[in-house]
Amino acid sequence: MGKRQASGAAAAAAKKPPTDIELVAAILTEFETSTGFAKAILAKGLPKASGLEPTDEQEQACEQISEALKAARQQVLDKQGSHDLQLQEVHASIAALEAAAEEVGREVVKKQQAIAAQEEALHEAQSSHSEVQAEHAKAEKSGKAFKSKGAKLRQETSKFAAIVDALTALLHGSSSEGVVKSIIAGLQECSPEQALLAAAPCALALTPEARGPFDKLTLELVQEVLTTKLQELQKEIADREPEEAHQQAELLGLWALSDIEHAKLEALKHSLEKAKAEAEETKKASTQSRNKVLQQQKSLNAILVQKTLDEAKVAEIDQVAEIFQRLAAAEVVLPGQDVNMEAPDVHGDQATMDVDETVAKETESAISKSAGVSHGNALHVPTPMVA
Repeated sequence: MGKRQASGAAAAAAKKPPTDIELVAAILTEFETSTGFAKAILAKGLPKASGLEPTDEQEQACEQISEALKAARQQVLDKQGSHDLQLQEVHASIAALEAAAEEVGREVVKKQQAIAAQEEALHEAQSSHSEVQAEHAKAEKSGKAFKSKGAKLRQETSKFAAIVDALTALLHGSSSEGVVKSIIAGLQECSPEQALLAAAPCALALTPEARGPFDKLTLELVQEVLTTKLQELQKEIADREPEEAHQQAELLGLWALSDIEHAKLEALKHSLEKAKAEAEETKKASTQSRNKVLQQQKSLNAILVQKTLDEAKVAEIDQVAEIFQRLAAAEVVLPGQDVNMEAPDVHGDQATMDVDETVAKETESAISKSAGVSHGNALHVPTPMVA
C-alpha cells in the first residue's frame, strides 16, 4: 500500500500545473543558451518583502528579464518574417512549377494527338500499299498472259513466214515431200474452201513444167491464202506492240509505286515508334513536374504549420510577459506576516535575507524543472499538430 500511495502522489505531482515562476523560467530557458543566466536573473529579479524598496540590482535584473522576454518575442517575430519570405518564394516556385507542368501536360496531349494522326496515316499507308501490291499482282498476271499469247502469236507468224517462203521456192521449182506437207498443214489451219484443200496436194506435187492452167490457179490461190494469213498475223503483232509497251510500262510503274509505298510505310512505322518513345519521355517529365509541385506544396504546408506554431509561441510569450510583470509588481508576504503590518526596522535586514533565500530556492527549483520543458508549451496554448 505504501508504494501505491507514493506512486499516486508522484503522479499527482507530475500532473500539477507549472507555477508562474516556472512559466517565466521555461521561456527564458528556451530562448537563452545558458540556464545559469536565467537562474541568476530570476534569483535576483524578484521583489523583496512587503514594504521594502527593491535594490538597484533587483530593478536592473527585472529590466534584464523584461528585455529577455522582448528579445524572445522578437526572435519569434523574425522567424515569422523569414517564414513570410519563404512562403513568397514557395508560392512563386509552385506557380512556376505548375505552369511548367501544364506546359508539359499540353505537350503530352499534342504528342498523343500526333501519335493518333500517325497511326491513322500508317493505317492508310498500309491500305494503300496493299492496294498497290494487289494491282501490281493483277497487272503482272495479266501481263504474263498477254505476253504468253504474244509469244505464241510470234511463233505462229514465224511458222507461216517459213511456209510462205517454202511455197515461193516451190513455185520456182524447188520442192520436197516435207515442204509440201508443211504447206498443206498450214493451208489446213487457214480453213479455206474444201475444193482448194482437195486440189492443192496434186498441184504442189507437180514440177513447174507439168503444171496446167488449173494447177497454176490452184497454186496462186494457195499462195494468196497463206500470204493473207501471214499478213493478218503480222498485223496482229503490230497492233499488240503498243499494248505490250503500255502493259510493261504499267507493270514497271506499279513496281516502282509499290517500292515507294513500302518505303513510306517503313518511314511511318519508324516515325510512330519514335513518337511513342518521345511521348513516353514527356509523360515521365509530366509526372516529375507534378511530383515537384507536390513536394513544394508539402513544403508550403510545413511552413504554414511552423508559422502557426510561431504565432502561438508569440501569444505564449505575451502571456508569460504579463505574468512576469505581475510577479515583479507583487509584494511577497512572509509566512505569518500581516500584509498591513509594517516590518520593524531592527529586523528589516534579517527579513530581507529570509525572503532572498526563499525566492532563490523557489527560483532554482523552477529553473531545474524548466530545463526539461525546453521548446514546450508550458502555458498549454493551443498549437497545431505537425503533420
